[in-house]
Amino acid sequence: MREAALAHWNGDGAARLLEADAGRAALLVERLDPARMLRHVPDEVVANSIAADVLRRLWSVAPAPGAPFIRLEEGSASAGAGSRRPNAATGRRASP
Repeated sequence: MREAALAHWNGDGAARLLEADAGRAALLVERLDPARMLRHVPDEVVANSIAADVLRRLWSVAPAPGAPFIRLEEGSASAGAGSRRPNAATGRRASP
């Protein structure tokens, strides 16, 4: 799934996937600059703004049909419905 997500984002908000080898479970991604870590930004307001911008970029393009991942709001919506199903291990339903 990481390979599909990195290919989907194509370097916009995440490392760019350069090559993948499913047989070896290996990903070759672009080198990132460890000196540019968010935790090194001294102003918390600026750091939060940067983080929000990255998240906005990651969430901006919907996955293609058949992609092995879903948008967060789709997962959140189905999570509520899924909580009413019995737990496979216990057979009990979640409390509302």
